[in-house]
Amino acid sequence: MANLQCTRCGAPVELPNDFGVWLARCQYCGFEFELPDRPARQAYAERQREEAASVARIQADTTRAEAERLRARNKQRRMTAFIVTGSLLLVAAITTGIVAAVSSASSTASTNSASGPPAALVVLASKATAAGCPKVLDGPSEQQSEYKGTFTIVKRECMRFLAVGAQASPITLQVTDAAGAVTTRAAQSGSLDETFCTQENAEHLVKISGGASFWVEALTCPRTFAKDPATTGMTRVSERLKQLMSHGCHEISLAATTESSEQKLTTPLEAGTCFDLIAISGVADNSIRAKLTTPFGENVAPLPAPTTNLEFAYCATAAGPHVIELSPAVDGPYSMAIAICNRGALPKVLPKAAK
Repeated sequence: MANLQCTRCGAPVELPNDFGVWLARCQYCGFEFELPDRPARQAYAERQREEAASVARIQADTTRAEAERLRARNKQRRMTAFIVTGSLLLVAAITTGIVAAVSSASSTASTNSASGPPAALVVLASKATAAGCPKVLDGPSEQQSEYKGTFTIVKRECMRFLAVGAQASPITLQVTDAAGAVTTRAAQSGSLDETFCTQENAEHLVKISGGASFWVEALTCPRTFAKDPATTGMTRVSERLKQLMSHGCHEISLAATTESSEQKLTTPLEAGTCFDLIAISGVADNSIRAKLTTPFGENVAPLPAPTTNLEFAYCATAAGPHVIELSPAVDGPYSMAIAICNRGALPKVLPKAAK
């Protein structure tokens, strides 16, 4: 990230790489100001939205055209099958009844194998496209008993798996991640529409099983998040920060702010000075991982396990800058704040620097 200066206090402020962000907040004085390249960022964000909308429209048009083409092809094949069947029946009537029966069965099997994706799958695919899943990664294709595929799924995107069976028999989706953990989803009605998101950028083995015959399609969907205070965690961070400031904390080192990527914060502390860090996300799987190092580069432990409601306190044993690193699991929004507190206001058991 490039650096700029706070327009109020002149402190260095990191320029966000996310072009959807137009404001910056000073971590020292808490002042929020517009970025100097806001017009360019707005223009870039608008182009991104227009391109995404254009892709979605093109995909929807393509899906509709494909459905029309398949219906026309199936109609033509049914007409051909009807003519062929009629001819075979006529020949069979002239020859023997046995030949007529064989010919009729052969014609029926030919018609079934030539059929395209069922209308139910076309409807599911159109629905997924309209919901923001414009890219088809596999299918539509007809499967016998089981489907297997390997997909690289990243935490900024989700996969949407569609499956429709010839009969209303159960269909099961299994996704195995790189560590061997298995996620299972099932549909009892013979129509599966499941979205799978991950916290790791890795290959995943996908298996779909159903009746004797079913159709599948796999799409990818960019992951988006709401921006309301409950989703970003700002509501709870603000409430907790007010509690701390009325119960032994006397200074705000980092004003409540919202981010959606990894952050590296530096908090200068005097020996014996304590701080309390709060980081909260309203996104269910956006657990926040924390790391704290002293001015000597020592890791402080134990810190809480990754969670969507993170809070911990620390009292410095040596004066100097202490570095806090925060990492959200799925790059979703989260809010954070740091308060300077009296030791008496903090828990008795505090993390310590590793020796």
